[in-house]
Amino acid sequence: MSIYAIMQFLHVLAATVWIGGHLVLALAYLPAFVRGRDVESLFAFEKKYHVWGMGALVVAVLTGLAMAHVHCLPVRWLSFSGGCLPVSLKLLFLLVTVGLAVDARLRLLRCPKPESRRWRIDLAIHIGMVTVLGVGFLVLGWLIRFG
Repeated sequence: MSIYAIMQFLHVLAATVWIGGHLVLALAYLPAFVRGRDVESLFAFEKKYHVWGMGALVVAVLTGLAMAHVHCLPVRWLSFSGGCLPVSLKLLFLLVTVGLAVDARLRLLRCPKPESRRWRIDLAIHIGMVTVLGVGFLVLGWLIRFG
């Protein structure tokens, strides 16, 4: 088994944990959270998932960067052309995801206001966008593999 195959396996496993956790968060916990009925469950899930999710994200990013190096040279990662397009889009999605995470940590989660409907909607939009980006990562990875 090649090093690339091992990286690919770890990448897919990590992506499964990260994307799956966000899908569970968005589909199972978010509707009640937005309505203000079950705010505590969302935070309880996030607290349990955070370590696993962040660990999976780190593994996915590291293995993804290593595999991107195989698909196109780092100087072309953001070229948005030819065979590098899916890699370029995945990196763009990663930058947007990091931006959303930083904004959520610094603005929304610094002083949570679960009683505020506007605050719950803002956090829900962040979670929804990260979930959609996660599915986008999946689609782009599939395109890289199966074209």
